[in-house]
Amino acid sequence: LLFLVIIILFSGFTVQASLIPDYWIWVYWCNLFAWFLRALVVNEFRSGKYDYPDPNDPSQSQGEAVLRGLGFTLNGEPFTFEWLWYALALAVGVIILSILASVFFLTRFRYETGKALSSDVHTDSEEDTEGDE
Repeated sequence: LLFLVIIILFSGFTVQASLIPDYWIWVYWCNLFAWFLRALVVNEFRSGKYDYPDPNDPSQSQGEAVLRGLGFTLNGEPFTFEWLWYALALAVGVIILSILASVFFLTRFRYETGKALSSDVHTDSEEDTEGDE
């Protein structure tokens, strides 16, 4: 439960990245949920739907203004489309790493369950019918 609270709190949705203290910012950058949320927000507001000039600052688009307002910036500049590819690469990397770790641990460590792993074990009812023949 605590892990889930930390993931949501440091995702950039509840607390903006610019407001996270420097000694906790590493949680934001290591948080998978934050990477995927950032990719979704950048995809939406950089998609072209919000390319109209911002009424408050005509030098930027409405999408850039929203990204700035929500705190999705790095060094004062809103995130660009390249962050979508970073998030996608991270997702693929985590998936591959998870599969490799699963294969490694499932082939190296098998705990005895007391049950047979092969299908050649007969049940009591099968043994009784074979003895009758």
